[in-house]
Amino acid sequence: MSAEAAVLFLFQSQHTEGEPVIRDLALQDNPPRHDHVSFFVENVDQAYSDLAAQGIVFEGQPAYQWGMRIVGLKVPYGNNLYLLHYSD
Repeated sequence: MSAEAAVLFLFQSQHTEGEPVIRDLALQDNPPRHDHVSFFVENVDQAYSDLAAQGIVFEGQPAYQWGMRIVGLKVPYGNNLYLLHYSD
């Protein structure tokens, strides 16, 4: 996985009042204007294997969902991070 092959999308939350919102990796359960980071990668399974071998803990195995190969994890401050690749 190299920086040249990655595309980064950042979505900023507009939620500023009260306690932080609990974030679920299943996006459909999250409230509107929820923040997450998605990386589009050439091979989700390879990126997953490489990162897991370095000690990164994922929320599950790569799977096909929403027309793409996807795997997710939570970063220490609670946001969702996804590795994605659209299926051909």
